[in-house]
Amino acid sequence: LLDASNNIDIALYNLNNVLGIPVSTKLEPKAIIELIKPEIPKLEDLIKESKRNRSDLKSLDYRIKSGEAGITLSKAGWYPQLSLTANYLYANPNSRIFPSQEKFKGTWDVGLTLSYDIWNWKVTSYQTKQAEANLEQTKIAKELTENNIDLEVNQNYKSLLSVTAKMKLTQETVEQAKENYRVTNEKYKSGLLLNSEVVDAETSLLLAEINNITTIADYLIVIARLEKSIETTLK
Repeated sequence: LLDASNNIDIALYNLNNVLGIPVSTKLEPKAIIELIKPEIPKLEDLIKESKRNRSDLKSLDYRIKSGEAGITLSKAGWYPQLSLTANYLYANPNSRIFPSQEKFKGTWDVGLTLSYDIWNWKVTSYQTKQAEANLEQTKIAKELTENNIDLEVNQNYKSLLSVTAKMKLTQETVEQAKENYRVTNEKYKSGLLLNSEVVDAETSLLLAEINNITTIADYLIVIARLEKSIETTLK
């Protein structure tokens, strides 16, 4: 009993810490676990869903596009640079007008500049290679991330299948334990069994119910992990 009470206190402390509320807050868990079994798609569909929704993959896609643009930008050093400038001056007096007059007048000009860097000590070449290497590194990172996501979804999916089968078994065990307790108790009332056998049947029922509740909690945790790995809610 002391160990169980201590475990409850530690669990509440950790939960309050995760929720970001004072660790001394007293929380009352639900007496009944609301079990809603969502429809589980095929593994292939879950993997496709994760590829569409995962924010880390979307981030890498943006980085790849940025890397491709970086290569294009770094290659710009190989080509001539053409610049167009224009401005308009409206002043009193306008310094561009001779002789100077004390009244507002407007003037404008347009310029076109063509420049070409003949020798830059291979700076453009090195910048291009660096941009290409950065892009290749990002593509490899995306591939590794996709492999890790596939593994994560697969593991959570297999865990879900396992805990679902286990939950069905523990529920059947509870029903059997209830029936065993009922029969044992009736025989005890008829004087056919000792009190110790009733206590044993009651203990077996209690352990079966605890095991069933633990399995249900494991099931809900696996569902949450699977939803996290595909970044969407199962319906």
